[in-house]
Amino acid sequence: MTYDVTVIGAGPAGVTCAIYLKRAGLNVLTLYKDSGSLKYATIENFYSYNSINGEELFNKGLDQLKENSIDVINTEVLAIQQELDYKIMTTTGDFYSKYLVIATGLNKGVIPKKYQDYLGSGVSTCAFCDGPFYRKKTVWVTGKEPYLSQMKTELNYFTKDIIEIDESTIVSLYGNERIEGINLSNGDKVDANNLFIALPLSASSLSSNLGVMIDGGNIKVDESMRTNLKRVYAVGDAVKGKRQISKAVYDGMTAGYSIIEELKQDK
Repeated sequence: MTYDVTVIGAGPAGVTCAIYLKRAGLNVLTLYKDSGSLKYATIENFYSYNSINGEELFNKGLDQLKENSIDVINTEVLAIQQELDYKIMTTTGDFYSKYLVIATGLNKGVIPKKYQDYLGSGVSTCAFCDGPFYRKKTVWVTGKEPYLSQMKTELNYFTKDIIEIDESTIVSLYGNERIEGINLSNGDKVDANNLFIALPLSASSLSSNLGVMIDGGNIKVDESMRTNLKRVYAVGDAVKGKRQISKAVYDGMTAGYSIIEELKQDK
């Protein structure tokens, strides 16, 4: 089954967008991992509430999605691949969608410092982006589950020679302009000209792996919440602006209307 639109994230921006789309007659899927920054928040300046706990507000949003007959799945997105439509790989399976709305909130994923100096110089977080450079060659991979299994599955498209290294044993990397090897905690060295790291992705890293433009850690969008990729939108705290629920709701509504209008023009 291919959905018309998949919204990744179920905060105020994602829920608002999904409801506008559903009410326009579109087949909508919402995927979410958790309540994000709402988990520890108390909201006191939002319309109709003197005060409400963030987790309670989040759960009300989930109820609203279900009341509008929108498919809602609690899962984690591991990767997104552009085929004829968008393939969204998650911890509970793969989903297909014509349009994407990224509503994943603040950037949370942080690449450990020991890898940062060689990012883009042999160290990669994206198998589909950089795997083709090592077709039928040896690649080294490290990380944590379930991201590690997903990374190895993706690398298998390009090579069967995959060497896994326990992430907890990696102390540092070495090399001149590019990675040349890995220092391990037992004193051993591993000669390696590449290293794929499979760790939780932030909104920006997940999006940039897909090819979405990032500006200062935020997903870059136009006034209609469109990204540079066709049929991909972003809303809420994932994009630049004030970190306010009212702004997130506006973003969700704007993206919803934009997608509806775009679909009308395509028909």
